[in-house]
Amino acid sequence: MLFTMWTEPEHLSRWLPPPGSTMNFIRADIRPRGIGFFSVSDEKGESMYGRVHFQEIEQPEKILYTQQFFGAQKELVRAPMVSG
Repeated sequence: MLFTMWTEPEHLSRWLPPPGSTMNFIRADIRPRGIGFFSVSDEKGESMYGRVHFQEIEQPEKILYTQQFFGAQKELVRAPMVSG
């Protein structure tokens, strides 16, 4: 069941974003070498965008991916929870 939660956007978007935020997958190509794009909006209406690059998927035990965050102008930005 946990594997399903990580590989089906409708489930992932319900529990992955921070509390009070909503997540929407714009594109979700969840397969090896697939790419997904998503947005996360907070209670103030501010949004950030992200890209997920799936590298390896071996059901049911492995999902290897990288993730990057982008601003509204599609510029690469620091992950929101990183300080410094």
